[in-house]
Amino acid sequence: MRKLTCSRAQNHDGSSLDPTGIVVTPFDDPETHMMNSLIARLALTASAAALTVAASVTGGPQGTKKLEAGDKAPPIEGVTDWVQGEMPNLSDGVVVVEFWATWCEPCKRAIPHLNALHKQFARLGLKIVGIAADEKTGSLTENVKSVKNFVKSKGDAMGYIVGVDNMGEAKRRYMEAAKIEGIPATFVLGRNGRVLWIGRPSDDRFETVIKLAIQNKFDPILTPKAWETLEAAKRAAALRNFREAYLQIDEVVKMDPPLFGWLIAERYVMTLDTEKNAEAAKQYLKNILPGIAADPYSLQELVQTICKDPIQSERDLDSAMILAQQCRKACGSDPAPGMAMIALVHATKGEFEKAVEIQTAAWLAAVPGEKPEYKRVLDEYQRIRTRNAQPNALLGE
Repeated sequence: MRKLTCSRAQNHDGSSLDPTGIVVTPFDDPETHMMNSLIARLALTASAAALTVAASVTGGPQGTKKLEAGDKAPPIEGVTDWVQGEMPNLSDGVVVVEFWATWCEPCKRAIPHLNALHKQFARLGLKIVGIAADEKTGSLTENVKSVKNFVKSKGDAMGYIVGVDNMGEAKRRYMEAAKIEGIPATFVLGRNGRVLWIGRPSDDRFETVIKLAIQNKFDPILTPKAWETLEAAKRAAALRNFREAYLQIDEVVKMDPPLFGWLIAERYVMTLDTEKNAEAAKQYLKNILPGIAADPYSLQELVQTICKDPIQSERDLDSAMILAQQCRKACGSDPAPGMAMIALVHATKGEFEKAVEIQTAAWLAAVPGEKPEYKRVLDEYQRIRTRNAQPNALLGE
């Protein structure tokens, strides 16, 4: 899966805009019955999950039902000491709850990754909460002292929230409820207070889940099924059965295009670089645009894929500019992400004077917490512009 962007989440309002002047053709659908079948299966799965969630909320005591993705997140209770930070609001932003211990080597190996995610995404609402749930130093007081000393020794290398679950209550509500044995154990909670994902911080999907969750683009039922669909489509493409590969992806994307911006980007690259059909890839972008015209995330994902994906055989920068300009319009009162995409297209074209001009405007328009990243990109454009101008200066031009 390709790297995802990190702009603040935008809600899709269902509008189909096409102010670019291009002609948008209807999305081909020669296998309607197959599409309906898949949608029905996914809808039934989602409905069943919703009923299960309702049963867990209104039914018996905690622990009578296995805690799964899609369920309401249990409260974090029983943490006797917050040695760094304080108990988070589980309905405010994206929360990662990780159970660990000072003696656990895999837990210690996960700390640099968790801390990097904390530093990168805290400004976007991410909270990482490390709960020491299995200390073995002796008394409760010694357990707390051990964790405090460990966190203090880490300094900035462990800057996220840390608490001690001496009584094991949080562990019972999460790990035992989810039938998980062994630490580290990680739970990603969404902005709506639901469990989105359960696993280990070393899992391949962990960082992707966080990035999608920050964008409000992770569904605990549909997104994992979309991952399975992508793998099946890749197998079909490897056999040169592109009709089947595209049909599988398109059926999922049509359910909710803004939810699957990352999958749209995968489909585009498959057409361009696996099938080697640049014209069909360009047409796909035209076809898909109405469904994502109001969604900055999906537009941004496509622009970055076209401009930055290292395996691109050729870059359709004309289409990238159309998408970037639409992204600027979709951003509304927060223009900085869209302006940055326009600057990126100019930079990819080698037009660094224009890229510097527009990125400067994006930096000035960005909210305070995001200005450092915009400035970092601006500085890079300025360095390249200066470097490119030096040969001409030596020639006296």
